[in-house]
Amino acid sequence: MYQPSKWWWGLIPLALVWVLANWVKAGPIKLDIQARAQAVASIAAPDTPGARPVFARVAGRDVALSGEVLIAATTATAAKAAGESLGVRRVSSSLAQVAAVKPYMWSATRDVTKLTLSGVVPSEDVRKANLDAASKAFPGLALDDQQKTGFGATTGFAALTAWALPELARLREGVATVTDGVFSLAGSGPAEFAACAAVQAQSRTVPAGGTLGKLAIECPSPPRPPAPFL
Repeated sequence: MYQPSKWWWGLIPLALVWVLANWVKAGPIKLDIQARAQAVASIAAPDTPGARPVFARVAGRDVALSGEVLIAATTATAAKAAGESLGVRRVSSSLAQVAAVKPYMWSATRDVTKLTLSGVVPSEDVRKANLDAASKAFPGLALDDQQKTGFGATTGFAALTAWALPELARLREGVATVTDGVFSLAGSGPAEFAACAAVQAQSRTVPAGGTLGKLAIECPSPPRPPAPFL
């Protein structure tokens, strides 16, 4: 004898099993789609130092791309590549062309108790390298890191900031800046004239890729020559 009203009791656990199976499978499928879309989009639009990297966000089988690219035409190329990857249904893109920071300025400021790093750097690697260089050049001094990443660094920027920190360490107080590849240094030099003159001379030897800007190092007056013996 058929009893349809009792079939539902058997369908309920079957439905729960079906929902659970789909839920368990959805996670790996989503991650797989995201990995595929991310990979092909990143090949079409490789990371640009200082720009927000390309990122693929997945909802179901739909992909949303975000980030910044060097060339405007790359936005369409990356979206097309992501859309053609296996498992992707639809692609939306908010990719934008990265804009250079102008002026591209970085600075290190020291006083008696603290060193402050601020301004723009091209990548997290350069930011960390500056922190390491600062720790070596200013042992025991408190360090305040305010550096931000941004696009538009000149050639040799990382070498120039790494060189600037030991130069600043020669001063008692002061500030070193790198603005669009131009190095400047200002502050109070050593208390001895000869040592201060040596700092001024050394600070003029800017590494390749950089140019010398303003040097305003305060030095004591040179010693007076001895009075002639009468």
